[in-house]
Amino acid sequence: MDVSQLRKNIILHAREHCSLIYDDPQTGQTDMCKHPQMGHCIAMDNPLYHAEKGISMCKRFNTFPPMQGAQQGAAKVCTACHRQYIPTSNRQRVCAACGKIASKRAARERQQKARQNVTL
Repeated sequence: MDVSQLRKNIILHAREHCSLIYDDPQTGQTDMCKHPQMGHCIAMDNPLYHAEKGISMCKRFNTFPPMQGAQQGAAKVCTACHRQYIPTSNRQRVCAACGKIASKRAARERQQKARQNVTL
């Protein structure tokens, strides 16, 4: 699950369970929180914090039933583009966007190494 998908899941989950979230029609802002100390819903602002820690910074969000498909402690940094992503396996080192490029580069380097070791 990538970060954008995780963010969508958190938004849907928060809208389904939280009675404090609303959209302000006067300003056009979305995902506002009625809590007096918060302006914007912090559960929706920080999806990677939720993925890394397994909890949200919003105490109310933590009381909701668990999300389907949420992975805890799974955010990693891509070795190719240095962006954060949610890996689909425990051995994944690059994000999905860089996956094909990285696999082609690794295959090319492997073939080059094999060709250098050939003796005539």
